Amino acid sequence: MGVSIFVIVMVVGLAVVVTLTRNRSKNETLSNVQQSGNLAMEMITEAVEKASSIPTTPNGSQLTIGTKTFSLSNDAIWLTISGLAQQRLTSPDVKVTNLSFSGAADSATIKGYVTIEMTLQSAWAQSSEAPLTLHTTVISQL
Repeated sequence: MGVSIFVIVMVVGLAVVVTLTRNRSKNETLSNVQQSGNLAMEMITEAVEKASSIPTTPNGSQLTIGTKTFSLSNDAIWLTISGLAQQRLTSPDVKVTNLSFSGAADSATIKGYVTIEMTLQSAWAQSSEAPLTLHTTVISQL
């Protein structure tokens, strides 16, 4: 009888440890996805804020500000500078399923705004895991 109680306690204890480990892993994954998205969003936001002008109608999944082009390709957000050097802005562990730009520019003042939206998830996510959507609107400061 004592052995069976011990076995039951051990099985319950093991189940608790497995559940805690699984939850910790999910939290770390979500944190990594959010960090990667925030970094990409900050870089795009900074480019828009410092832009001397923005496209009159930034629409679609690509935005060009001066010599910098931000785009979605192969499940990642990329920065291309002067059409040559390409830099991945999101982690290889993150899958970007949507990147969209919209906005307008005032031709009289050359100021404008750009709305950025991106949807990300872990590259290793289960189909039941909800993606993370980040959204912001940036006003050109110059």
